[in-house]
Amino acid sequence: MKNKFLTLVMSLSFIGTAFAQSAEGNNVEKKSVENPKVAKAVTLTLDKAIQMVLHNNLTLRSAKFDVLMSDTDFRSYMQKYSIRLGADGSYVDQTVPASGMVSVFGGDKTTQFDAGLSISKLFSTGTMLSAGIKEALYDQNDKAIPGFKATVDPAYNKPSLYVTVQQDLLKNAFGIADQKNMAILKNLTEMKRDNYIYQLSGLIVSALIDYWQVIIQENALKNSKKAMDATAQIRDIVARNAQYGLTETFEVNQYEALVAGAKSREDLTAFQRDQAIRKLLRTINMPEGTKIEGVTELSEDLPPMDLKKSLEAAYEKRTDYKNALRDIEVSELNLSLANHNALPSLTAFFTLSTASQSDVFSTAFSDALSLNYPTWKAGVSMSYPLWDQGIKTAIRNADYRLQQSKIHLEQLKKEMEDDVAEKFQAVTLQYNVMMNTKTMMRESQAYYEKIMQNAAKGRFNSIVAKNALDTIIDARQKMLEAIVQYNIALLQFDLSKNEIFDRYNIHITELLKNIE
Repeated sequence: MKNKFLTLVMSLSFIGTAFAQSAEGNNVEKKSVENPKVAKAVTLTLDKAIQMVLHNNLTLRSAKFDVLMSDTDFRSYMQKYSIRLGADGSYVDQTVPASGMVSVFGGDKTTQFDAGLSISKLFSTGTMLSAGIKEALYDQNDKAIPGFKATVDPAYNKPSLYVTVQQDLLKNAFGIADQKNMAILKNLTEMKRDNYIYQLSGLIVSALIDYWQVIIQENALKNSKKAMDATAQIRDIVARNAQYGLTETFEVNQYEALVAGAKSREDLTAFQRDQAIRKLLRTINMPEGTKIEGVTELSEDLPPMDLKKSLEAAYEKRTDYKNALRDIEVSELNLSLANHNALPSLTAFFTLSTASQSDVFSTAFSDALSLNYPTWKAGVSMSYPLWDQGIKTAIRNADYRLQQSKIHLEQLKKEMEDDVAEKFQAVTLQYNVMMNTKTMMRESQAYYEKIMQNAAKGRFNSIVAKNALDTIIDARQKMLEAIVQYNIALLQFDLSKNEIFDRYNIHITELLKNIE
């Protein structure tokens, strides 16, 4: 009987020693996913995980193109300043009845070939400059009055050249309306671009949480396996002791139930671990079944914290705040533009043209270029709609939108102050929670070791030992979860200031240049 009891004590001591050795130290061990079907292993440091997300993640790869296309509206607007070339040509063959003065003096058959080439350019000052050249080759069959000999005229070249300058004098004087439109579109482009980049930083945070979730689930699986093995060993000892009358048989039933529960928890934890790995592989766009190794690098240090400086950084870097300021600027420009559109449309133009005629092509063009036959034309045109409710409504709405933009900025500032303060407080809170779980881990370890020492002295209680084992396993898991939650709090704090890229030294401009 004494030998059986010693066997029990030695077995429990062995369990305690094995678990104590696995629990030494507070640093997170490197994790690996055991899968015999895996053909490729990826060692993931934190930096490598971030780079894989930035370069491989399908959502990010798509979003990068959205960033590059954010200037579409601005570029589309700027096409109005492109140089435009024009060309045209036509051929006319006309036959008129052989009667009347036209056919008698000019013939009843006329042919004419026309060709033209033009170039025009709108400048940012609102000035339109255009120039062109035209050529007409004109010929008639020159019939004569009956009884008279026809006078045969050759075909004539009729070239002409022109230059026209046109300028809006009110609505777009010196291009003021175009410049306001360009400023609006530039602001909208920057707003879109910054929004997309902010989305990238949010996706990086999500990816890092997936990365660390693998740590939690892998550790949970290891702990559940330890709990399962330890519970099964205690059950076997209790079962043997029951055979010798050292314990009651109903205690065996209790431990059979505990073993079944431990096996269920192990299976569930394995499933959750596999889910976390699949999600991480999907995030970094790696094939399913890829073996993940080296998922580590969790911070346990509290960085310097200053709420006032953090709020100043948020005002400087947060996308929503910068876009709210841009929105006010856009609203002010729209109001100014609406007031300009209420002005009359007054346009001045000046045209210089020259023409010539000769049966010799070179002579005709030489005369045209010499300005021997110039034509000057200048004029103005004005239009103004009376009692236009559309213009008045546009001015009213632009003013209302400006007021809305200012209200939105005021509201956003209050929300930002709360957000940064809450994230600031969360870092401190999670740090304290992490330190408390470390204390809980140390105390649980000491308690378990004392239970094992009492067992060695013959004061053994299987329920107490099992509870101590459950407590230390739970403490170890909670400690790791607290460390991860602390790191997540740090990420969310950086995100509230839009400093994710700064934290991990990500140069987003260079990244966007290298889109595959």
